[in-house]
Amino acid sequence: MTTDEPISLETPVRLMRKMSHDMRGPLSTLTITSDLFMQGAYGEVTPKQARAVDRIQRNSYRLLALLEDLMAYVKAEAGQFALMTETFPPNEVLNGVQQEIAQYVAQHDSQRPVHLALCEHIPPRLTGDPVAVRRIILALLWNAVAFAASGDIWIESCWTDAERWTVSVRDSGPGISPGDQPHIFEPFWRGDQRPQVPTSGFGLGLSMARALARLMGGDVRLEQSSPSGSTFLAALPLPTVSAVSPAANGSTTSTPPAASPPSTPPPTSPSPTP
Repeated sequence: MTTDEPISLETPVRLMRKMSHDMRGPLSTLTITSDLFMQGAYGEVTPKQARAVDRIQRNSYRLLALLEDLMAYVKAEAGQFALMTETFPPNEVLNGVQQEIAQYVAQHDSQRPVHLALCEHIPPRLTGDPVAVRRIILALLWNAVAFAASGDIWIESCWTDAERWTVSVRDSGPGISPGDQPHIFEPFWRGDQRPQVPTSGFGLGLSMARALARLMGGDVRLEQSSPSGSTFLAALPLPTVSAVSPAANGSTTSTPPAASPPSTPPPTSPSPTP
């Protein structure tokens, strides 16, 4: 595609790819230059200058994160998101996202713990796209952080015959109004409730998470919401390592493939997200 080729809005993936390419250059320049400033490459930085550069850094990375979410959503909705296929330990993914969110929360409210509960029967390794899985779970967690200014956050991971690997995120927020619930998975939806904690989102996290999960044959849905909090669940029917042949997952092990557990139709899903 040449740079002067006209792009129609009817081809959003091509449009977003061009926009992403054109926006990354200036954003990368901002982040690299601000990093150099903070490292003293342009001379000694005063505390006042450091605060200003820190704002530039944070907002530059925020824009990059928003661009990544938008690209992921558009490509997943169009069925053009290329999922990786590799083996990964699900518990390590969960420990990583818990630590990332807990670190952010600790900077804003040290009395707000992020709990992680792992059920016993989760296979040690699954086959799928660990980066996309991480994005799904982080989207649910950022939603919990943004719309619940206080109280604990719980992450629970389980394995069931019906839905395979499920990850639920529960917060202690005020809940989602019945009028907003039908819309919370719509991109850019902003209901009556506004984020109570600043994050990097702009209303795409839940939409992106659901689109990626459905691309995997799973779903993201709102399990329950009340004045004492909301629970979102991601159901990801990822095969276990033993259920995939070495040729399929790129492994060189000689373990014979086992029969897959019975598959079920994908579930269906839904609160605004950062």
